Amino acid sequence: MGGASGEKGICGKSCTEDDDCSFGDKCDTASGACKDCLSDADCKGYGIETCGAIGCLYCATDADCEKSGQFVGTGRCSIDGQCEKCDVDKECDYEGNTELTCDTVNKRCVSCLSDADCKIDAQDTGMCTPRGTCHACGADAECKTAFSETFACFK
Repeated sequence: MGGASGEKGICGKSCTEDDDCSFGDKCDTASGACKDCLSDADCKGYGIETCGAIGCLYCATDADCEKSGQFVGTGRCSIDGQCEKCDVDKECDYEGNTELTCDTVNKRCVSCLSDADCKIDAQDTGMCTPRGTCHACGADAECKTAFSETFACFK
């Protein structure tokens, strides 16, 4: 938590043990943040069952996005192991979702490309993360306001 002034972090649930986390997430006790996974073993039943930098990976190739019973998204695998690779905005309009846009530089569907794309409400901080979600933060207070008292800003 914390970080240099002006540096953006990302809101996340803080923890000291796995029981502090929701949805089966694991507590990374080194950072004090709940994470999707800490090892490949935490990804059983998710796509290719591999833990990556952003969590459990769903694909290594486009063929992995076509497996039965798995979230298909765009049907194409992005560089960060998610089935949301795109070249144009229209490809991000799947499963009735028309709120995503294509980050044509990184070739993936995202919620935002800049802070201007984010609103401030009970689910968003009003700041865009490098990964394209509206959960960026500058301080713990922004996460506590947007989410809950158990959230902090991790940098």
